[in-house]
Amino acid sequence: MQELIMLNGRLISATFLLGLLGFASMVSAKTFRVGLVFRYDYEFDAVCLTLTKGIGAAKDLFEKTHPNVKIELKRYAHGETLESVVAATEKVIHDKIPAVIGGNQSNESIVIAEQLDPKKIVFITPTSSHPKVTENKDFAFRVCFTDDEVSAKLAKFVAEKLKPTILGVVHNISEPYPDYLTSHFLEAFRQKMPKLPTIEEKIVRGQIHFEDIISKFMEGKVTHVLMLTYDTHLFRFVAQASGKGFFPVYIGSDGWGNDNYVIKSVIESKAEGQKFIGFRNTYWNPDLKTPFGEKFKQTYLHLFNEEPNAWSAIAFDAAWVLFEAMNRSKDPENSKEIQQHLRKLKKVSLVTSNDFSFGPNNSPRRELVIFRIDHMGSHFVETLP
Repeated sequence: MQELIMLNGRLISATFLLGLLGFASMVSAKTFRVGLVFRYDYEFDAVCLTLTKGIGAAKDLFEKTHPNVKIELKRYAHGETLESVVAATEKVIHDKIPAVIGGNQSNESIVIAEQLDPKKIVFITPTSSHPKVTENKDFAFRVCFTDDEVSAKLAKFVAEKLKPTILGVVHNISEPYPDYLTSHFLEAFRQKMPKLPTIEEKIVRGQIHFEDIISKFMEGKVTHVLMLTYDTHLFRFVAQASGKGFFPVYIGSDGWGNDNYVIKSVIESKAEGQKFIGFRNTYWNPDLKTPFGEKFKQTYLHLFNEEPNAWSAIAFDAAWVLFEAMNRSKDPENSKEIQQHLRKLKKVSLVTSNDFSFGPNNSPRRELVIFRIDHMGSHFVETLP
């Protein structure tokens, strides 16, 4: 016998009511389609895999806290060339993906943004800091700091706290991120320290020999070396400098990758590495205790059986703000709605920031977290407001 239930004065079957409730649940469910455009075709790029794990942690936690949401992440792999970035982005456009997370490096993100913005597809980068990525773009966003912020704050820190006697500068002129960051650092630093000698040496992408530069730095009695470039340059330079008995204090930024990778590649690989001292800015202080940060750490550890780092944390935040904007949109397939809700986000609590908001050029204003790396490990130094 069918069970009957009284509803608004009428008897209806329980089976019919459960069907109605199930249908309502299906109607209220949301599916978010998000493309991931990263350097998955480049076998040595562990950073992109770390970023993807951070995004995966955000997906897991968001779905658990929003039971009506299902998130579909689709990878669009590219290699080391910008042509492959274009090819990956064209696939995104073909598949009509409404929103994309990607662009580990600024040169990649500049291409992605230039491709997606005219198509009104939302693009959010966790780590690309060159201003051009989001400048004059309606649909391109970033969650990390900009190189304008980094150069000004890092120059002040180096001048006032590290106090070099003579500063050697390794200037990578062949790529947008290191070229812009180094040029603007020098401009800010020379304004603060106009009488302090600097020795600037220019390098290009793929350069592997630094002996002549090291000799010039040694002859010039350089005490600190600025290397606002990528980890591959840093590792080769340090190895060759150590071979010559040259042990300056190194200064870098997020281009060095994560701290543990620097420790393994520079300090633990050779006996001379024990003399390495480096200062760099990064996205996150993992020792900072916040409720959201603890949830992130627990989720990440559960999923991947490893501790998160600054790269996975910033990727988590990029994904989280995108998911929030998609959830607030009536139609999560509508890129214009997603874009508008991203811009409306104010003082959101994230892993790397307690009061995140997008500002001019769809970029946030952020604090800079400074760490020291030496033979004892990686140590938090201070936060630059």
